[in-house]
Amino acid sequence: DGIILEGSDDDEIRKTINQASDLGIPAVTILSDCAGSRRKSYIELGDYNLGSEYGQLVIQIAKSKTPQIVLLMDEDAKENESQIATGIRETMKKEGNHLQVQFRTERLETDADDTLWERIKEIMNNEEKRPDILICANEKDTETVYQYLVDYDFAGEVKIIGYGVSDTLIEAVRDGEITALVDVDIQQTGKLCVDALNYYIENKSVNE
Repeated sequence: DGIILEGSDDDEIRKTINQASDLGIPAVTILSDCAGSRRKSYIELGDYNLGSEYGQLVIQIAKSKTPQIVLLMDEDAKENESQIATGIRETMKKEGNHLQVQFRTERLETDADDTLWERIKEIMNNEEKRPDILICANEKDTETVYQYLVDYDFAGEVKIIGYGVSDTLIEAVRDGEITALVDVDIQQTGKLCVDALNYYIENKSVNE
């Protein structure tokens, strides 16, 4: 009755979605879209909203009027991750205008753990640029940053807003070594896909 799939720019995926549409089978893409196809809806994970959530957490936990905030991003970050930064900036401008935030992004190489470790060391050892709040946009970076701060006695001095809900990270929150964790509600995302299909089947249109 309906198809949910991760989209891509692959011509075969586009052709298959269009064939399904010709047969009256609606398709919904999730995580990534298939531009130019006849899919009926695209459910994205809302990276701008994720950035907004980070921004609201910064406002809640900032201890000074001029906090230094660093967002760690993959070196090959695509548009979705820049949306996280945009969400943070705009939320700080609208809701955190009582703060004079110094916000910047730092790029991380993702091909080797030791390179990632060295980059974090470089950021933390510069006293002038050492952040008050460090934001991690994925679970791997969160775990690596957390381990570094613990090993080098920075835990508590730099607040971590991380991503993911592994047992290690949740325990770190309980111990007060990570300030907050954000995670995508996968169940809600799946429900949105099914809702979109049901809406289309019943109404022959899509609720934007």
